[in-house]
This record gives sequence, structure tokens and C-alpha cells, in this order.
Amino acid sequence: MPRGGGCCRLGRKALFVTKPLFIYGTLRHPELMALIAGPGTGHSIRARLADHAVDRVADSELPMLLHRAGAVAQGDLWIDLSVDQLDRLDSYETPFDYDRRPVSVVTEAGETIAADAYFPTGLISSGEAFDLARWEQRSGAVTLLAAQEIADHTPAL
Repeated sequence: MPRGGGCCRLGRKALFVTKPLFIYGTLRHPELMALIAGPGTGHSIRARLADHAVDRVADSELPMLLHRAGAVAQGDLWIDLSVDQLDRLDSYETPFDYDRRPVSVVTEAGETIAADAYFPTGLISSGEAFDLARWEQRSGAVTLLAAQEIADHTPAL
């Protein structure tokens, strides 16, 4: 069975199903998400994660998800990512000390969905909220260049 989920056989084709992925930080930038995840049929909807916040990592422009009672982390819930896309996202996030953990998010329609989200392992919060616009202004362009370099690498990194 693939790492990302299960497999169902429909006729002669195998359909791989991955768990939805809650994205809350830099991957909410559409161009970065497209470069890192690569092509696929995944799509996103707005969602929120109760009792969590998105802070900026200390001495960095990177985001981090952390438990905070009463807070609500806003993000995008990616549905129908392929196993390959999920592997690419894991390969991108892991070197930055993030790993996937299960969460339960609520969509704008009020539906509760089991998903995964990337949590930091050992990173320290700056105590300030992560601001995507600030990240785009300060680090977006160089991050997109690095992501393009990674995406263009043969063999795949």
C-alpha cells in the first residue's frame, strides 16, 4: 500500500487515495504549491483548525503550526492529492523540520474532515503571527527560485 493512503481498483485502473492535507503557511502561495506538488488533480477548499495558531518561526520568515487554546488557524484543505504529490510535499517540508500529523479541520461549509498537517519538530515560535504577505515580500521571490531549481532537477530530488 502506498505511504500516502489506500488503493481502490476501478476496472483496470488503480485509483490511489491520499488523506486530505491542511496547508497553512508558505504553500498557500499558489505558484509555490504548484512548483512543489507538481501536476495532479488535487484541489483546495478553505478550512480552519481549532485550538491552533500559525506563528512565525523565531529568526525566520517560515510559518509554524502550534497548539494554542482558543485560537483558530486558517488555511487550505487540499483534497485528492496524488501519492506522488504528497511524496514531493513531504520531501520539501522534511528538511525544514516539519512532519505530517493527523488533525481534524472544519471547512467553510461546516463539514469536519480528518486530514494531516505539517507540524514543526523542534522549531521555536517568534511569538508573532505568520503573515503570508510579509513572507511574499521578504522571501517569496528567492523561495520560488529555489523551488523551481528543485522542480527542474533531474533526477528528482
